[in-house]
Parts: sequence; C-alpha cells; structure tokens
Amino acid sequence: GDEYSLSLQAELFARGLLHAPGVAHADWLRVDHVIVEGLGGLVRSKYPPGAPALLAIGARFGCAWIVTPIEGMLALGVAWLTTRRLLGARAALVAVALIGLAPLFAFEAASFYAHTATMLFLAIAYAGVAWWTLTKKTGWLVLTGVALGAAFLCRPVDAFLFGLAMLSLRSVRAIVVTAASAAPVAALGFVYQAAQFGGVFTD
Repeated sequence: GDEYSLSLQAELFARGLLHAPGVAHADWLRVDHVIVEGLGGLVRSKYPPGAPALLAIGARFGCAWIVTPIEGMLALGVAWLTTRRLLGARAALVAVALIGLAPLFAFEAASFYAHTATMLFLAIAYAGVAWWTLTKKTGWLVLTGVALGAAFLCRPVDAFLFGLAMLSLRSVRAIVVTAASAAPVAALGFVYQAAQFGGVFTD
C-alpha cells in the first residue's frame, strides 16, 4: 500500500495532475494509504509530495523503477565524499560499505518508498554541515537548509529531527541560516496540503 500510494501520486504528477476523479464503487477499490473517494470525490496519495515528485521524473519516461536506485547511489556518493574529507579514504570506504550492504538500505533503494529520497537529502544536509564546520562559509548552511527543506517534503519528522540535532553545533548563526534556507522549500509542503487536502495543516 505504501509503495502503491507513492507510485500512484508519481503517475498523477507525471501527467500534470494533483489527483484523479473519484470512482464508482469506491468501497471495492480501497487500497492502504490511498484516499479513494466515490463519484464527485478524488483519488490521491495521503503522503507528502517530495518522493512522488522525484518518482514522477522517471514515470514521465516510463521508468519510475530506476529513480530510487539512483537516489541510493547518489546518497552513497555524497556520504563517501563527506566521510573521506572528514575521516579519510579508509573510513569512507567502510562507511559506504556498511550503508550499502545494509539489507534495509538495499530493500528501500529497490522500492518506491520515500526513505531513499529522504536519505539522499539528509546526506546532502550532512555534507553541508560537515563543510561548514571546516570552512565556516555561509553557503554550506544554505545548502544544508535547502536539503532539509527537501527532506521535509519527503518525510517531515526525519528532517525535523536532523534540524534538532543541529542544536549540538551551538551556533545561532548555523541554526538561523539553515532554518531560513529550509523554510521556503518546506513551505511548499503546506501549499501542497492546502491544494490537495483543503488546509495547510491537513494531510
């Protein structure tokens, strides 16, 4: 049900739609995590728009199945580059091997789940934080914020917890710049909820 819901929303996005019209005999067509309403209603996913929007790129070309494996490889690449810069080549190889060989990572990177897209954006945020600690350049905090905003569009709680962990940096500047950079991207989620479900806090 989870995968189908995300895949369905990706197909709708790929066709330039937010939802499909409701169907006759809706009670017969219920699927977990898909909102199926009768005639005069709507059919749509209950989930945030981030992961389906990425899947829609593949769906547009008839190959949605390749999107999450690409996201997984990019996440591994970002984790490798960041860890190599912080801890050296050997530690980076170990980190990527442990992540890449983890059964849950492999399973999710071969599915339509939102976890892989979230991991990619959080890996980018991790890279931004890491490079900011090395250079103190504000641009890295902006990157971190944009990545956290994108993660929020996939799995809001994960993005929130990453942001909460940033309090350990004990830098007001890091928190303010990151939050300000994340806010416009994360706000798209509320705009989506208003358009899709009728209220900014309705999902």
